[in-house]
Amino acid sequence: MFTLFKILLFILPLSFTYSQSRVINVFVSPKGNDKNSGSIDKPLFSLEKARDKVRIIKKNLKSEDVQINIYLRGGEYFLDSTFCLFSEDSGFDKFPIVYSAYKNEKPILIGGKYITNWKLLDKHLEGVKPEMIGKIYYAKVNPGWHFHFLYLNDKPQKLARKYNEDEWFKWPKPIKIGEVSKDGQLLQFKERELDYLSKYDGQIEIDLMPVNFWNTISVLKGIDENKSVAYRHSKNPTTFWKDSFLEGNYNLLNSVTFIDEPGEWAIDSKEGIVYYYPEKVISDDKILAPKLYRIIHLKGDEKNNLFVKNIKFEGIEFRYTDRMAEDLWPDEWIKRQAELPDGMIYIEDAKDIEITKCKFLHSGSYGVDLEKYSQNIKIIHNEMGFLGCGGVLLQGYGPGLKDVNKNNIISRNNFYHTGMGGYKHSAAITLYQSGSNEISYNIISHIPYVGIQICSANWDAYNKSEYDQNVDKNEPGGVDSYGNAKAQYFTRWEDLPQDKNYKFTRENFKIYLHTTNNKVHHNIIIDYLEKLSDGAPLYSWSSGMGNLYYENIMKRRDIKITGQKWIFGIYMDDYADGAVLFNNIIWGYADPDNIFHNKGLNMWSNNIHSFPDKPEGYDEKMKKLIDDGLKKGGWLGELPEELNSYLR
Repeated sequence: MFTLFKILLFILPLSFTYSQSRVINVFVSPKGNDKNSGSIDKPLFSLEKARDKVRIIKKNLKSEDVQINIYLRGGEYFLDSTFCLFSEDSGFDKFPIVYSAYKNEKPILIGGKYITNWKLLDKHLEGVKPEMIGKIYYAKVNPGWHFHFLYLNDKPQKLARKYNEDEWFKWPKPIKIGEVSKDGQLLQFKERELDYLSKYDGQIEIDLMPVNFWNTISVLKGIDENKSVAYRHSKNPTTFWKDSFLEGNYNLLNSVTFIDEPGEWAIDSKEGIVYYYPEKVISDDKILAPKLYRIIHLKGDEKNNLFVKNIKFEGIEFRYTDRMAEDLWPDEWIKRQAELPDGMIYIEDAKDIEITKCKFLHSGSYGVDLEKYSQNIKIIHNEMGFLGCGGVLLQGYGPGLKDVNKNNIISRNNFYHTGMGGYKHSAAITLYQSGSNEISYNIISHIPYVGIQICSANWDAYNKSEYDQNVDKNEPGGVDSYGNAKAQYFTRWEDLPQDKNYKFTRENFKIYLHTTNNKVHHNIIIDYLEKLSDGAPLYSWSSGMGNLYYENIMKRRDIKITGQKWIFGIYMDDYADGAVLFNNIIWGYADPDNIFHNKGLNMWSNNIHSFPDKPEGYDEKMKKLIDDGLKKGGWLGELPEELNSYLR
């Protein structure tokens, strides 16, 4: 009589661990081979092959009472493509499929590749500063490979820029600004500003600050050196604002002609050449550039009720992803925050997923992005650092009745150095149309803008009279360089009143906003607003009702930034209503007239601020919060130096 074990051995050419406890293990290793069986002695090489083996295993099981583990052995995995999981790759309700590091080993999934065969640039190149000849190295890469980051021995290098100035407020402004159009937005620069750049048409980017709290990294095309004009191309829904916030400072990025400081580099993807000025002679150095935008993509299909579910990732390190150029952003992306909505792990139409004890380092966008239907996702006890945007992004559907991004947990994560990919306005945790989430016991440090932000859409933008700057007259919101506005809010018009004379009000619009009933508590936020203005460590704008903010601790040094203004302790911005904020404590500089800036209808109680003196009870609260966090399991990675005294 055949047992289930014998049947599986007969059907499958696999070796795996099977015992009375009904556990099946499949092993993967950078030293493995996809022709192997998948046993610990004969591991597979690729995650795709392990996934496919698991599909076969599941088809031949007669019971769901089985734990399936995919163990990743230690070492570096260089991925050529994004690893995708679909509904058929889901685990079971009682036994999720687990992708995890094998016993005390360190698997690292890498979204890039090394660049080798560097040579010195020993002859004149048009536009390159003469003193750079003999100092700049170059290497051949595949034409068409355009990347935005370069790493030397795991340390990020600087993308070459026209102006070697970190404070954006000191950058110049365009001479003239054209209207947005289907051909992009014409910009007039000062005379000779674009010299030697037409050769790199479509590769030069402009880091533009339309306002003091948002930026866009647009692509320049149609560069005319003689007239000093070019067209800005971007699907990022932000452009020069026609009100008192108008800034317009810019810097130009990515040309070998800009290279003049050690550590700078540029890529000519048309010719397939990368240029780099190292601080010392290149010898055995490892130089890497990212290839992938995502390392893992969980892709369900809500329309057909096919969700990715019951999967866990544990103990895996994710490194090096790129950011997509703004002229290539998909039209279907929701871009509410005017930043890159992508992540090392990208999750859409999924539920009951857990990510724990993982590291996310050097992302070109977010660490984890939860899009559309995302429920019961647990992101707990992870480390996320040096991020192009932020740590975790949660985005549901735009204003309407579809409320499906909710009930997620973001807890005990260690976030640091966000906005490193140029998107300076990114928060460590951002919510758009996502509710009933718990955000707790996270440690957030060194962020250029706000720490945790909860946003939806402003009701007054939905009355036709407000469409004053849009080429797209049928959509509210900010426009991209082509005049399109849909992408900012992605409104579900079919859910809204069809009467053309209907008028939205602050009250009747609330039913379409789903950033509701979130609990933001016991988080530590240190050194926020390091570059931008008009924000706070806890920030909300036009959100839904019932959000709670309590027992959070925030600290900010007296950071001096040129032109910086509107620094708040907690900021409930336009139409952020129905929030309850209590027992939060802030030690740091803030606008003395608006420490707790309230532009909505909210309840405030016992929130404490002090500067420069330490607030009364600060040390006791911090010590208790950290002790409680340690009892829950603590945090991954090195914590900010300011917390060391409380860890003893």
